[in-house]
This record gives sequence, C-alpha cells and structure tokens, in this order.
Amino acid sequence: MKKSLFVLAALLCNTVLAQDEPVPAQTVTDTPGSRTMESNWEHVEAPPPPTPQTEEVFNSAVVEVKPEFPGGQDAMYRFIAQNMIYPPDMVEAGVQGKAYIEFVVRRDGSITDVVVKRGVAPSGDAEAVRVLKAMPKWTPATLNGKSVTCTMVMPLQFTLK
Repeated sequence: MKKSLFVLAALLCNTVLAQDEPVPAQTVTDTPGSRTMESNWEHVEAPPPPTPQTEEVFNSAVVEVKPEFPGGQDAMYRFIAQNMIYPPDMVEAGVQGKAYIEFVVRRDGSITDVVVKRGVAPSGDAEAVRVLKAMPKWTPATLNGKSVTCTMVMPLQFTLK
C-alpha cells in the first residue's frame, strides 16, 4: 500500500512538472574574457572566471628571517639621511614628529605598496613615501628556507636641528 502511494505521488509530481513550459536548448559561447549562455528566451551573462591566486604576504613577525636593506641598518640610515629632504613648509611651521610607513618587500626584494600608517604632515608623509620607493632592492624575508613576500612598518623621524 505504501509503495503504491509513493508511486502515485511520484506520477502526480511528474504530471504537474510536465505541464510547465519546456526547457529550451542552451548553447554556451566562449568569447574572450567572458562566457555567455544563450537560450531561446533570454541572454544571460555568466560570471567572470575566478581571478588567479595572488601571492601570500606574511607579517614580519612570523617569518624566520626578516627582510633587510642591502648593507644592514646602518646603510639604510645613511641612505635615508642622504635622500630625505625636510619639507620647507614643515621647517617654517616647526613641525616635527615620527611617520610610520608600511610597505611590502617582495620575493625579489623590490619595495611595493608603500602606505602611510600614521603621518606627521602631508608634505612629510609624501617625502617619506618618496624615499622608501627610491630604495634599492632589499634581501627578502625567508620562511622555511624560501624567499617570501613580507610587510614591514618603518618609523621615520622628522627632527629640526
């Protein structure tokens, strides 16, 4: 009895569903950069393909060996001192302080994604970013014996003499 009720319910569902409009034939067309599905009734734009995986960026606290300026910290301080120009408007206004600049050291040692995290003055912040972008390639960070991309935060002091 239960089996015949189940078969009857299944037939009833099929009959109700069969009364809907028939499903049209669909074709998939590949075009550069997108995929479209065409049917007899409508044109549907399919979502774009997923973007490729981006490089993983590590925090400097979790890497085994942190990125390093070529020649070490003393060479880095000399580079900054030789290349940093104290902005005239900051000198006139007597503005001093410390700017914190975040940047990424890529696996090849290049400096990218330079951002002011906490600044002193707009002109000083722009000068700090300029100097960091002008730096030569660093020795990249390592994790498990491999070079990895790593974020760093550097404080740059603006002091009037």
